[in-house]
Amino acid sequence: MTDYDEFLRSHPAYATTHAIDTLRAADYARLEAQDQVYLDFTGGGLHAASQVQQHALLLSEQVLGNPHSVNPSSMEMTRRVESARAGVLAASVAMAAVGIITCAASFGIFLTSLLKSTRQGGMVYGGLLTVTGMTGMLGIFTGLRLADAATLQW
Repeated sequence: MTDYDEFLRSHPAYATTHAIDTLRAADYARLEAQDQVYLDFTGGGLHAASQVQQHALLLSEQVLGNPHSVNPSSMEMTRRVESARAGVLAASVAMAAVGIITCAASFGIFLTSLLKSTRQGGMVYGGLLTVTGMTGMLGIFTGLRLADAATLQW
């Protein structure tokens, strides 16, 4: 049995990630060719080969001018810039709405729990129970148990 077979036996869910392997082979083959692992914790991201190809095609087929002028090439560029801005704005509003709803729901749960536990055990003990309970909620969303946190290997 190979190390990979042993890994699959220990982690059967990994076998369902073939779509990632396909994407990596198609759009990020240069990583394999250069024996690279690309980690980006700032959110910049690594461009896919298909993105470069699509952009090169756009530039080779279009005449795009200064978006501050009024002529056909500039007006097309203005249309594209405004479309991109609208897309970013729509995505930002959607993400903000989800964040606000999530925070509001979490805060509501926190307050309800604090009020109930404070009546039963006093402010200090009730507050401790509430914070401990809310910290335990992390496991619902992340699958992480606090007892496991000390044993994580990075």
